[in-house]
Amino acid sequence: IEELCNIIPSNIRNKVYCMHINNRELINIIEKEGFNLVKVEES
Repeated sequence: IEELCNIIPSNIRNKVYCMHINNRELINIIEKEGFNLVKVEES
């Protein structure tokens, strides 16, 4: 996540979607930094 923050400016992070993150701590950081998280709903 730190490397993504260094590469991607904060004003365009809302266009980046992170996938396959199953760790609540990482999810919180991702959302705090302005990235989107792909949420898969089971049916």
